[in-house]
Amino acid sequence: NLILLIFPATLCASTVIMQNGPHAHYLYPLYWTITIYVGFYLSKVSNYSRALIIIIIGIWVVFYTPNTKDYSRELPKWLEVFSPNTESPILHIVKFLQSIGVKAVYSSYGMASEIIMYSNGAIQAAQYNKSARGKSLQIKLKNQPDFALVTRGGNLPLILSHLDDHEISYKIKFVYSLSYEDEVTNTYWTIWDFKGNISAINQLRYIFD
Repeated sequence: NLILLIFPATLCASTVIMQNGPHAHYLYPLYWTITIYVGFYLSKVSNYSRALIIIIIGIWVVFYTPNTKDYSRELPKWLEVFSPNTESPILHIVKFLQSIGVKAVYSSYGMASEIIMYSNGAIQAAQYNKSARGKSLQIKLKNQPDFALVTRGGNLPLILSHLDDHEISYKIKFVYSLSYEDEVTNTYWTIWDFKGNISAINQLRYIFD
């Protein structure tokens, strides 16, 4: 029973320290633990009243029915861990990074995680945000002199502006695009081989607030 006290207390403490609510996937272990305890409770209740257990299960089902759409949206992401989606933009990005010999990458939170997953850890990736959650990854990549940026088209102007303002030479490659009804909705770019002011180049590692 102590674990039901430790988990919520830990979550509350982390929320106060980070000053930000936890992502949903951090709540899954707590949810699974509570589910197991509820299962034990129901097994005991069934010995006394089958009607009561049916009512409890009914309430449980009704309570979580509105979240069904979320499960259907998240399920493909979980399946990708076991069977990578061959149409994923990140898979194309990883193949390109491997073709140019890049093993250190800075990108957004979601893409950094997917790059690590799709490359089976061969490519190290961290967020290019100052307030990144993965501080240990940033520290690990800090001394990597040759790194690349992987970004969506919406973030590209800010990065290119920084490069041009500091007269940094670079290589850039359009890697992939997503379309919906023949309209491009997102583009994916890789920028690498930076040459110029070392201090300005290192600022690319934390270019977004």
